[in-house]
Formats: sequence, C-alpha cells, structure tokens
Amino acid sequence: MDLHIFALDSPYDRAFIEFLDRNFPETENRFVILADRRSVRYTSLERPDLLFMPYDPNAAGRLHALIDEAGRVFVHSLFEPALSLFARYPGRRKALFVPWGSDVAPLLFRGPLDRLDERSRRFYQGPRPRPTTYRQAAAEWEVWRKMNLAFSHFSHLLTPPGGQPEVFQTIFERPLAWLPFIYYNPVNFSGLAAEAKPLNPAYEFKARYARVVQVGHSGHPANNHPTLIDRLAELDRDDFGVVAPLSYGTPQVIEAVVRCGREKLGGRFHPVTEYLEPDQYGALLGQVDVFLNHSRFTGAAANMAALLYLGRKVYLNAQNEDRELYAAHGVTVLPLDETGAWSGDLFEELSAETKAANRAGVVNLRGEERVVGFYRG
Repeated sequence: MDLHIFALDSPYDRAFIEFLDRNFPETENRFVILADRRSVRYTSLERPDLLFMPYDPNAAGRLHALIDEAGRVFVHSLFEPALSLFARYPGRRKALFVPWGSDVAPLLFRGPLDRLDERSRRFYQGPRPRPTTYRQAAAEWEVWRKMNLAFSHFSHLLTPPGGQPEVFQTIFERPLAWLPFIYYNPVNFSGLAAEAKPLNPAYEFKARYARVVQVGHSGHPANNHPTLIDRLAELDRDDFGVVAPLSYGTPQVIEAVVRCGREKLGGRFHPVTEYLEPDQYGALLGQVDVFLNHSRFTGAAANMAALLYLGRKVYLNAQNEDRELYAAHGVTVLPLDETGAWSGDLFEELSAETKAANRAGVVNLRGEERVVGFYRG
C-alpha cells in the first residue's frame, strides 16, 4: 500500500485523494494529513485509510512506523510539520518528494535564479541588502538545516516536465534524481461553467466591465504584479477591471500589491484576499477574459488550465518553461517580454480554432488519463 503524507489540510489534498479513488482501488493507498481532525476544513472525507495525525512526540513513532511499512511513500510539500517529521525520521526508507509551488516560490526570490523583473525588484527592494547566492539566502531561514536532513530521506524529486528541479538541486547538499510527474489539477473541467455567477455579488465583475484582466495568482513577489499594474495603467481605455487573486502568499507583499493596484488603477483594481471555495473560484475565473502571468517559474497551473479550457487568452513570461510545455501540446500561450509588454490587441479574442485546440491540448496535458500514467510510472 502506498502512503501519501500531506503537511496540512488543503483543497489539493481532497482533490488528489478523490482522483486516486476514482482511478485505483481504495486498498492501494493510505493518506496521512498532519492535522487534528477537529480543525479540518477541506478534507473531511470518510475513508478508512485517511488518518489525521498532528505531528507531536506522541505521534512520531506511529508516523515513522507507517513510513517503514508502506510500499511507496509520497511526501506532498515540505510545509511544517512535514519538514520536522522527515528531518527527524530515524529510518532508512526513501520517499518521493512532490514539491508544491509554495515550496519553490520563496527560494526563487533570491540568488542567481532570481525570478523578479527589474521593475518589481525596485518595488520590493528594501534598505537591507539581499544575499547574492542561493546558499546564503537559504541560510537565512532556519529550515535550511532541516531541509537538508529531510532530503537525506528522499530518493526522487517529482515535478512536471519543465518544472523547477534545478531550484532544489542548486540549493541543497543532496541532489535528488528527477522523475516527471504532474500533480493532479484540482480544476474540474467538466464542472467549469463560464456563465455561472460567483456566490459573492462583490465579484460579479462582468456587470461592471466590458473586459476583465487577471494579474498573477498569489501574493508572492515572483508574480511581478507591479510591472503588470503599470502596463495596464498605461492603456488608453477604462472599460476593463483588474482582478488579483491574493488569498495566500507573503502578507507584506499582499499589502504592497493592494496599495500599488489601487494607486495606479483606482476602483478598477479588485484584490481577492479571501479564500474562495473551488466552485466560487471557478466562477470567478469564468469572468476573466485575459490572464497575465508574468512569473518566470512554473506555477498557476490550475488557473492557466481552467482559463485555457474556457477559451480565454493567457499570456506568460517568455522565460517561463511552461510555454514550451503547452506548445508541445498544441496550446497557444502568448508571450510577455521582460518588461511585461505584450504584442497586438490585449483584448482581441482568440479564434474559434485556437480556442478548440487549447481546450483539447490542456485536457490532454492536465487531464486524468495523463496524470494516471505518471502515477503508475
């Protein structure tokens, strides 16, 4: 029986568990969420092999035994307390590490693989000098030592083709072998309805604007929000609204992005700082006409997949390796240059042929059949 360890209760946990149960016998997988069942919000599933175990000294022995007994062990993210669990694991079993975007993002803000453009770097740069190497940057965090200990218990790093394996291989002392793997996308393609209205009337943007633009997908500086906000503020039209999903990320960055957006775009800038349930967030995406993703690293997979499926225009930083991944599946993702600029009419719709090709390509890339193939491999 394979063992899946999740560091926290999350909608992604539930989506992945339901995905495995649709495609494999329940007896093949066991799941551990390192949280108290009484505090669970998202993964309240009744399943005999779904265990909720807060990580503490009393639970450590049981968790270590589960790891030793399992077939394959998948570690989904190294948020605490999963980091402490594997840093202190005394056994010899090797696990498979499936990093989440939030594992990667903080490491990309500094060092030789810095993913900020010049405008955003100036916006976020404080008086305190920033380290110049990944090793120096990681040393600022207490997790540096723990992550190296945890990596000693991993055999492989699992990321999508075109993902960010070099980030971990560059920073940490124990490089891992790499295997291609696409984490199950929690977007329910069949359930996406572009016409659905969000449950919150405050997010009914189509009633107010001819066009709606989404900038970024989180409150991490690598989204390069300031650059995109500046570009949109320069447009000689005011019939569009700008949506910025900011429900997670660095609090100081979220506050800075909100101030920047409101200063440059006024009431047309709409930060979404609350967590939205999947159906509500899907309805929000259903109103977006254009998505500007100026991040240089892999991420926003669910946002991009949903919007491409819906036939919307997606722009992606030209250095982002996901552009090649999508192109290989016949999906048109348009480029943003290093200054955040696009070519052509931002609001011109894609052709019917391009929309159809994008929908087919994204289902082939992110659909269940492909993910099942990676998982079986």
